[in-house]
Amino acid sequence: MIMPRADQPMLDLLEWASGIGPEAFLTPIERAVYADAARDAGLRQSQATELTNLERQSRWQGAELSDEAVRRLSTFQQAFNEMARGEEFVLKSLSARARERERWDVGAPLLTVAVLGLLVLLPGKWAAGRCGPRPAQSA
Repeated sequence: MIMPRADQPMLDLLEWASGIGPEAFLTPIERAVYADAARDAGLRQSQATELTNLERQSRWQGAELSDEAVRRLSTFQQAFNEMARGEEFVLKSLSARARERERWDVGAPLLTVAVLGLLVLLPGKWAAGRCGPRPAQSA
């Protein structure tokens, strides 16, 4: 709750398990931008993968590409990868914004559950520490 933009692997796991992603904490406009960025990132990544596969296929099946064609493929791959990284930046930025809003709705209940869990588990250990055997007194 203190640092909502920091990496939160347990919260990521909870979001994944529950199916509640950052979209639930975004405004309608932000949700549309998030969906577009996710779709475009996947598209750009698949385009780069297609070009990589085309290059590999041409190497192994004997139909060699010219140096110019290889250079062109490489340029397109770099462009698609760069566009995908841009879309991933948008996704991370919007996810961080959603985390800032989410921290009170999700963080406070989780903190309460964690404190109650500690109170249930630890009182027996605290009592054992206070009421344990006393050292022998010398007479």
